[in-house]
This record gives sequence, C-alpha cells and structure tokens, in this order.
Amino acid sequence: MFARQLLSVNQGKMTVLRSNLGDTPQLAKFIAVLELGQWMRLGKGEDSSGGRSKPSLLSNVFEAIVGAYYLDSGIEAVRDLVEPFFEEIVNDLPTTEDSIPKIKNDVKGWLQQVFLSPEFPGNPNRQPPDYKTIRSGSTDNDPEFTSVVCVAGGEYGRGRGRNKKDAEKRAAEDALRKLNLL
Repeated sequence: MFARQLLSVNQGKMTVLRSNLGDTPQLAKFIAVLELGQWMRLGKGEDSSGGRSKPSLLSNVFEAIVGAYYLDSGIEAVRDLVEPFFEEIVNDLPTTEDSIPKIKNDVKGWLQQVFLSPEFPGNPNRQPPDYKTIRSGSTDNDPEFTSVVCVAGGEYGRGRGRNKKDAEKRAAEDALRKLNLL
C-alpha cells in the first residue's frame, strides 16, 4: 500500500517528501518510539547534558541501526522495519510548495526542485543534478573536498568542504546564488 502511494507522487513532490521524511527531528522521533535512547553509550558530559534526547544524536542512531540491520539482514528486512514508521507519518508530511521554507534548509533538495521544474529552461530532459566531488587537498586529519554541481551538461555551482556532504551543499548554495534564488 505504502509503495503504491509513493508511485503516485511526482518527482518534485517526492523531493520535498523525502527531505521532510528523512530530516533529523523526524528520524529522532522514530528512535523515541523504539525507546532506544536508553541504550546509547555516551560519555559522562554528553549524558549529563541531555544527549539521550538530542535529535541529532537520536537521528544518527536511527541511521546506524538501519544501516547495520541492512548489512545483517538485507533490504527486505529493512523495508519491513521502516515501512510502518513511514506509513504512519507520510500522509501528515508536507509535499507541496507550501513546504518550500522547510526545504530551503536542504539546499540540495531545493536546487533539485529548481532543476526539475518545467519553468527551468536549462534542463529540457528534467534530469536531476549531478554532483562530482573529489578530494582536493589537505592531510588525512584535515581533508578538503571540492564539488561541482551540473545539470544537462552545464556546470552551475562549485563548493568546498571538510567532507563530501559539505562540499556538495556549498556547490548547491553556489548554484542557487548564481540563479539569484539565495
């Protein structure tokens, strides 16, 4: 049932839905429902400062559990684990333009929506953006990555960061700035 619901959602709405479904507070709620915060191993300082209820830590725990479960049991087992969570909340999550302020915090998702929009002339085949990221320097202890975001063969932005995710985010921000959207 859940998979059929998702098949009826267009790509732009799917981007917003995926962004809202996989955001830190939402993933943290899943861990709270499973009551797994109590099993996290934390240092004394983190524990005393409320680490067991921090959305960023809880979100990371959920992602780690899903990843470990996938490696141990495969994709079907993971689907069986997470689908009930997603089914319960997917209808309550925004999937329309009124959720754009939230997706603006996810610049890669926002940029993808721009590129996939029929109003965007530089992408006639409606291809999602492609990020090319390389390690561009520094040491093993202090790496630096450079990312370029392209669509339909054209380069739209460049960014640097201490990891691939940050470099891609900076490239998306650069592209949005060049498009006068940021």
